[in-house]
Amino acid sequence: MRYKKEREKAVSYCGAYCLKCDWHSGRIKEAADELLSMLKNRPELRMWCRGEENYDVNNFTKVLEYLSKTGFCRFTCKQGSGYGGCPVRECCEKKGYSFCYECKEFPCKLWGKWPFGKDQLENLKEIKEIGVEAWVGKQWEVNYDKK
Repeated sequence: MRYKKEREKAVSYCGAYCLKCDWHSGRIKEAADELLSMLKNRPELRMWCRGEENYDVNNFTKVLEYLSKTGFCRFTCKQGSGYGGCPVRECCEKKGYSFCYECKEFPCKLWGKWPFGKDQLENLKEIKEIGVEAWVGKQWEVNYDKK
């Protein structure tokens, strides 16, 4: 039972399943690290980019450096990690909700202004319908039991 509760914490306020997220798994950080290594070890890549319209290799490198340092969530958003400025997170925490769907205004204007995916909205609808424990179990079966 404790294990199931831990998996439930991996469902964010907005309906993202953190265990599938590229931020949580570290895949974003790993990709940024790899690209930075290529740029360092293959200086011709910078040269090829010269003259390309609307391309700035220095800004690209800065973005990769940022992702290399921050592209990893040590915990889920409900455990204090993730994007601290997330408006859905802020709203749910302020209202005392575990999930956005608990609000009578769901789905509200945040869903049109913030880049949340259709999948997350559908996730929340399904969680509301079948319950978080059943939904987490379903995610676990789909994503982990088949490996």
